[in-house]
Amino acid sequence: MVAALLGAALAGGCGDSSPPQLLFQGVGGASGAGGAPAQTCQRTLDCPSTEVCSPDGRCVACYQDVDCKADEHCALEQCVKTVACQSDADCASMQMCTNSQCEPQGAGGAGGAGTSGAGGSSAGSIAGGTGGNGAVSGSSAGAGASGSAGASGSGNGGSAGVSGSGNGGSAAASGSAGASGSSGMSGSGGSGSGTCGGARVLFLIQASGSMFEMPTTAAPYWGMVSDAISGPSSVAAPLQAKLPMGALFFYRETGVTGSMCPLTSSIPVTTNAVANLAVGFQTAAATYATAMKFKLDSPVAEAEASAVTALGAGTGAHIVLIMTGVPDTCGNLVDSPCSVDSVFKAVQNAYQAGVITHVVGLGDNTQFDELTGDTSGYETFLQMVANAGKGQNIKEFPAQLGACGGSQLATYSQTAGTARYYQGTTADTVASAIQGILTEICP
Repeated sequence: MVAALLGAALAGGCGDSSPPQLLFQGVGGASGAGGAPAQTCQRTLDCPSTEVCSPDGRCVACYQDVDCKADEHCALEQCVKTVACQSDADCASMQMCTNSQCEPQGAGGAGGAGTSGAGGSSAGSIAGGTGGNGAVSGSSAGAGASGSAGASGSGNGGSAGVSGSGNGGSAAASGSAGASGSSGMSGSGGSGSGTCGGARVLFLIQASGSMFEMPTTAAPYWGMVSDAISGPSSVAAPLQAKLPMGALFFYRETGVTGSMCPLTSSIPVTTNAVANLAVGFQTAAATYATAMKFKLDSPVAEAEASAVTALGAGTGAHIVLIMTGVPDTCGNLVDSPCSVDSVFKAVQNAYQAGVITHVVGLGDNTQFDELTGDTSGYETFLQMVANAGKGQNIKEFPAQLGACGGSQLATYSQTAGTARYYQGTTADTVASAIQGILTEICP
């Protein structure tokens, strides 16, 4: 799929911004949620100042929590005030308690996306598909009348039903997929025994040009990562019933006036997420096909912060950072290994917020050798990211302060930790790296 998409994109030439139709068919059904048509877009700049461009090409108030204010989150593609809860009684009228926060009723129903909007079945998969997965055990895929708006990820409640005894599923038949998932959480004997200790995973995946062009355009890293996570031999599939997973794809349009940074698209964290993740990879690849006329970079530090926000508060949060090449920042348009300091700081901040970061580096990059004075610069960089992600000491590159100048943002030590990092150069080693991290999180 990825190879075919890239072939079509490259054959069209750099000036061809038409998205591959295969990947957008059925993704726009979310507009059926209210019956009102949404303005179409290719990027956020095409939308009014108060809206963002969703991955399926619609201008919406929000697509993910980072599009909202600090005290708000995204639900039904609207920014709503975040209110903590323990039960529906703690919420306002027309709201329900899902994943310990009040959500509009119907936010968990993914199946409704397919019925209420033309071609919406695919929208249900990428945005609110989480609720649909949870409703399977209760035979109520069409619950939640406004299912397409499940983009907020509140459908996690529905997924929880999978790990229940099944009673939660039957509750879904009442027409509220989100409520069904909430009931499922209390179940004790479902087929999905085990919860991986309450762990949840967000794959933070670079979607810049190098991911689609290296090591070759015929067999890029993008395809290796996509196949490993969501392909026929997915290493995530064996754990998906008990380990909630999602994804945040990120990049930067360099030199485009007014472009947001980082630009992201996301798949909500939920159990049974592999099918949703596959659609997310396809949508991100389609976005690349339309944006490849620009220089696309990788603001890793800012993306890490966005991932922490997307995961939210709570224990058991894990980011799996998958990247290649030299990281960029939103504030510096010059490619430089000196941006590593911002990455270390962002990962240290994530750890302080209770989020563990694991890293998979793809390929190698000799630019880092300038900071080490040897040929192991990239490996040293990955080691430092892994150390920061586990709260261990990081030791400054031998030439970092002299080469980069000025004060450093991250906290450094005279000694270095020994946290494990992962590196992949082939499809097999990439899959092995991701499998190793998931096994580490959920033995």
